[in-house]
Amino acid sequence: KASRKNQKWRGPDENIRANLRQYGLEKFYLDVLVSDASKPSWRKGTYFDAIITDQSHVPVSLSYHLSDMFFDLLNFAAETLVLGGRLVYWLPVYTPE
Repeated sequence: KASRKNQKWRGPDENIRANLRQYGLEKFYLDVLVSDASKPSWRKGTYFDAIITDQSHVPVSLSYHLSDMFFDLLNFAAETLVLGGRLVYWLPVYTPE
């Protein structure tokens, strides 16, 4: 069971910037964007050095299978990631003991 089950709001220190601050890495924080990978909103010619995603915490506007989510993410990365860029996908797994 998730530790945040039934919690509607995050605390003021529950965010990516606070996590980086905790590890002494806040100077590397640039920005965070939450969006739906199935509906890209980028102009052609937009490129990223890295794409980091944690799909388990992102509310989706459409219900679609994990394989479709990977397909959308890989297509997005193929179009927007610079050569040698990094694609990071966090996939938490829960196994009952």
